[in-house]
Amino acid sequence: MVQIIATAGAWTSALSNLRPLVKANNTVPILSCVLIAPRPGGGVAITGDDLDTRITVPLDAEHDMRRKAAGICVPLARVLAFARAIPAAERMTLAESDGIQTLSGGGASIRDRVMARYLSDDFPAGCDLVDPLVECEWGEGVCDGLRRALPFASHEETRYYLNGCALQFRERWSLVATDGHRLINIPIGDHVGKAKPRAPFDSAILPRALVETIVRLWPDEGPVRVRLFASRIALEMGGTLVVGRLIDGTYPDWRRVVEGATGEGLEKILALPSADLYRATRHACDLIRVMSGSGYWGSCCLYATDSAVHLEARPDGGQVVVPVGLALDIGTSPMRPHFNPIYLRDLLKSMPGGELTISIKGEHSALVFQTAGSDALALLMPMRGAFAPGQPVRGLDAEPEAEKPAKAA
Repeated sequence: MVQIIATAGAWTSALSNLRPLVKANNTVPILSCVLIAPRPGGGVAITGDDLDTRITVPLDAEHDMRRKAAGICVPLARVLAFARAIPAAERMTLAESDGIQTLSGGGASIRDRVMARYLSDDFPAGCDLVDPLVECEWGEGVCDGLRRALPFASHEETRYYLNGCALQFRERWSLVATDGHRLINIPIGDHVGKAKPRAPFDSAILPRALVETIVRLWPDEGPVRVRLFASRIALEMGGTLVVGRLIDGTYPDWRRVVEGATGEGLEKILALPSADLYRATRHACDLIRVMSGSGYWGSCCLYATDSAVHLEARPDGGQVVVPVGLALDIGTSPMRPHFNPIYLRDLLKSMPGGELTISIKGEHSALVFQTAGSDALALLMPMRGAFAPGQPVRGLDAEPEAEKPAKAA
């Protein structure tokens, strides 16, 4: 007989960490289950796997699993629902005997026969985590960098290698993400400690789902131990182990793009507080959403009159003008590039706060965003503008009447 006893709160906490990974209605039935096995340090380990990411979380529990040292498989949704239905302080027991699984606690119990499709022998086997290419420790700054870079990752299936964040090492560690319209580079060298490259290492592409998992499970205290392999990455996050498959592909040479956009000929458009521009852009997006009946948002443009900066958009023939604030500096570039307001809002949310400088090299070049005191850099491709900002809008503003010719006598 197998018996595992822990409080309902402990069951809920452990299984909730696996819930986004383990789907209830999986086309492969065993992947809707978790594997519960004894842990060498005491208690049990609960593992979920979707064939791309494998997460193992600890559970402080009393157990008798001598007859099932390899573990047992149980449907996650059923156990989690039962644990949530009873008080957190109540003791909850999972037992298995003669092919019958029983959940009991809080005076209630459910019993069901173990299905042949839920046998532990069919649960995906883990990979051997030996001989990593790189071993290092990540600080909190890496988690913050992943959180900032994730909105820039692509959702496009054709260029699958852009569907994540690239971890790269050339003289220093950095995180890069792009979807072809915008790009961000966040140096994280100050937050990577005890790096031990055992083989030549250039880059690893972390899938979007894996990045979301890392950010969600990041511990409150202590560094995260990281081991990078040719096709996988393993992270020890407190008592939780996350093993994820890397994207098999070559990341674009983003350095060449940055060098092309920031080389000789770069001209400053303006400098202003990042928080002011983010607030104005978010406000403008809300107004454009209200005005745009067709769903087409069009472009927006920044322009300055004296030292006052405004953000203007014209969705569906209307006009949205939002004051940004006072510019800290107005550059020499005469260009007023147009850009996607949603892309600008997400970019500003990911950039560090402080004095933001916007520059451009040429009419069709990418806009360069840099914050004072930070090495983070973002690029945003401009759009073709269909209006001149700060000018009258046809159909909305009164136009001067043309002089009528005098009638002949």
